[in-house]
Amino acid sequence: QLPYDPSPDMLRSALARYYAQGALKSPWFAMQAWRLRLQPYARSFGHVCSQRPYLVSGCSSAVFMCFSDVLSQRVNSPESAWDSRRTLSMAVWGIVWYGGPQQWAWISLYPRLIGSGTALQAAATSVSDCVINQLFAYVPAFFMVTGLVKGQSLAESWEQLKKEYWNAVFGQAAFWLPTQYVNFRYVPIHLQTLVVSGMNLLNKTWLSWLGNRNRVADSDQFNTSQ
Repeated sequence: QLPYDPSPDMLRSALARYYAQGALKSPWFAMQAWRLRLQPYARSFGHVCSQRPYLVSGCSSAVFMCFSDVLSQRVNSPESAWDSRRTLSMAVWGIVWYGGPQQWAWISLYPRLIGSGTALQAAATSVSDCVINQLFAYVPAFFMVTGLVKGQSLAESWEQLKKEYWNAVFGQAAFWLPTQYVNFRYVPIHLQTLVVSGMNLLNKTWLSWLGNRNRVADSDQFNTSQ
């Protein structure tokens, strides 16, 4: 274990030296070798995130949410046919919400109103994002937007929102408060979307199930009656 952070040139020299000495199986060497390989890609991704935050946020969120919904369908209804329209609704949500108002809140609204860099500011931002935002914006918009894409009427989407509102709000707050505190406290603003996208694999698998459990039950009942 080195007491300093080696530069890429030092790592390349170490690569040649360790190869000559037959020490390629060293755990430290393996870790640093992978780090060296991934550094250019990480820098490129970070640059794109900082230059095109809305585009990266929308596209990455759509991909992760598609995967989350497919996973949710396979886990919760393994015998049912794939509901492509349900997956489409999650992809649209990822693009519309995370590529728009949510990203604006992360990179503009919260830093301007609350600031960043301290534990108190991270806590205040987390409460704003995971409680106030969920109560008044995220959860209502989620059920209305995804409902419309799935073919529900406004009245049907509104009824589903009323039925699932508090379950969604409390579930979202419980999951995201600790996650977003760490995110807002330690992760650079332009990379916070990437953290959220990764955690969305878990969160949106649950939220997709919550938002579609009646749809699945109705479909299973219809198939049984045939």
